[in-house]
Amino acid sequence: MPLVLSSINLRQYGTVKIAGMTAAEARRAIEKHLVKFFDAPEVSVDLAEYRSHAYYVITEGPTKPC
Repeated sequence: MPLVLSSINLRQYGTVKIAGMTAAEARRAIEKHLVKFFDAPEVSVDLAEYRSHAYYVITEGPTKPC
């Protein structure tokens, strides 16, 4: 499931855009960014809360009882 955050602030190491990425994709993006500062960084990304919303589309009005 895609992450809702648009970016992650890593303080002095900069910001990484993660909008629309899965947790695994975000982990790889953050590791790729941090390789500029560290040798072989290992990052863990966990989803703490997921907010899902259900939407209903009604294509026809109510039917009359028979």
